[in-house]
Amino acid sequence: MHEQALLTEDHPSLGNAGALVGIDQIEELYKTSVSANNAVKVKCANSSCGVKVSIVIPDKEKAGRKTSPSAHFRGHHPEGCDRKPQTSSTTTTSASSQLKANPVKKEFPQVWIDPLTAAVNSSGRLLEPANNGELRSGSGVGGRSREGLGTSEGHSGVVGKFARAWLKMTVQSRKRNPLKAPWNPEGTYDSAFYSFELNSTKFLGKVGTKIFTAPVISVDKVGGDFYLGLQEKALGQAPKVVVLKSEVFEVGAAGRALLNQLNTFDLAQKVYLFCYGSFKYNAGASQSELVVKHPHFIYIDLPAL
Repeated sequence: MHEQALLTEDHPSLGNAGALVGIDQIEELYKTSVSANNAVKVKCANSSCGVKVSIVIPDKEKAGRKTSPSAHFRGHHPEGCDRKPQTSSTTTTSASSQLKANPVKKEFPQVWIDPLTAAVNSSGRLLEPANNGELRSGSGVGGRSREGLGTSEGHSGVVGKFARAWLKMTVQSRKRNPLKAPWNPEGTYDSAFYSFELNSTKFLGKVGTKIFTAPVISVDKVGGDFYLGLQEKALGQAPKVVVLKSEVFEVGAAGRALLNQLNTFDLAQKVYLFCYGSFKYNAGASQSELVVKHPHFIYIDLPAL
């Protein structure tokens, strides 16, 4: 996806060559495209492609700008890469002539795009699915805003990007800041996330789809599958477990990076998970499970070294 790439050279903060990095991680360290490209060298995350990509960090403010795109990676990808030009028709170009100025770029994503159903345009950027009608009226497409309120809306399909934004916010700012998604009718960061440390976990089946966050208390590996036990504020009758099937780790560089994290993190220090999905009771195992369907649907918040 356009939001992730592989380091080709070691970086003191981002990791060693071969590490998977998110565009938001780079944007936290560098405020301009020039400074970022001088310090960070990256290539396409698709192992069958691997072309050199550049880092694009738009100016936070730019007078008269109609759209303010999110930071992204840009490169010339060969045929067959998942960043190939979109084949289905979209409304991205026709919409732009009608947009009012959006001079200020938000520092956090505001619109969720499911990577399992989203299309990809020629720069590798995620576009809204054609059937995502709940979002179109207010959010535009391709990271653009149709509201003309002076700010543009960042789109993402990576839970880690939303999680890092949530962690930086106060309780009140989570209630104010928008997060638009079909599964989040209340439309805020506060309503999109469900913390095990702050909320009851007794009837998670009724909570529905959220980005759940909780400390990890156990890791069990069965064959190629992982079962992560979660800590609850008050123990219920059924343990709460996040399930990662082996096929998730086969989804490109993101899957390999996730597997590496699971094989190396230390539960002696508190490790938090952020997982997108819903919990369902597994009668055979007598536990409530959230099955992760894509590596972008989980973020592991490791303690700082």
